[in-house]
Amino acid sequence: MGDEGGLGWRAQLVPDLQGNESLTKFGNVSDLGKAYVDLEGKASTAIQVPGEKSTDEERATFYNKLGRPEKPEGYEFSRPALPNGWFWSDGMPTEPEALKKAQESGRVIPYDQESEQEFKGLLHSQGFTKAQAQSIYDHYHGKMLKSWQEVESFSKKNSEENDLQLSKLWGTKKQGNVELAHRAFDWACKGLGKEEGEKAAFFLRESGLDGNPILIRLFHLFGTKLSEDSFVSGSQSADRTLRDELGRPRLKFPSMGDK
Repeated sequence: MGDEGGLGWRAQLVPDLQGNESLTKFGNVSDLGKAYVDLEGKASTAIQVPGEKSTDEERATFYNKLGRPEKPEGYEFSRPALPNGWFWSDGMPTEPEALKKAQESGRVIPYDQESEQEFKGLLHSQGFTKAQAQSIYDHYHGKMLKSWQEVESFSKKNSEENDLQLSKLWGTKKQGNVELAHRAFDWACKGLGKEEGEKAAFFLRESGLDGNPILIRLFHLFGTKLSEDSFVSGSQSADRTLRDELGRPRLKFPSMGDK
């Protein structure tokens, strides 16, 4: 068989393919056959990007090939380490004294396992790989820690400013006056009853209002002008003058007269 016009083995093909430039790189039919077999192998492992009309199964196959776990439970997060003295709410110390110290420090970051499971479900539905999921997880909790540290820094600065104001106001009498104001806080909270009193005390403490100079001065005034013995010395005779008909402590404001 001749060269058929310089086409070589391509002369065996239909006229439309004989002049196809992409076939000129193959020296013979065997080379073309090998290339086709290689292409078939690659096609079998190729990732088909889903389109608008793709089925849920096709999308799931696509996501799984990219590295998404088969189920939401397949995401295993490595929780970021916290600086010394900080705790996740589900990783508190078990020893009573250490637990109390941690709780009072204010350095406890809430962690909700139920929310984590919901987060995993969302990530899985959107096709995130394990590495992508961990990256988002780290970013979110890093921002959370930074926010808590900023709150702590603000609270510390605010506390220092409050302390400075009271020092300028009372000088060496500051400590005793603040203690008296805090006893008045406690006394007033107890007057609300156990449950409501605990809520009020928690609110004052967590909001930082128990150190607010205005409230400190106000409750100090209650302690000195009304009946200091009722919440300082515990005098029974004085205490009776500051209880209502149900026996509950009450504050007696000057505007109340003899009521």
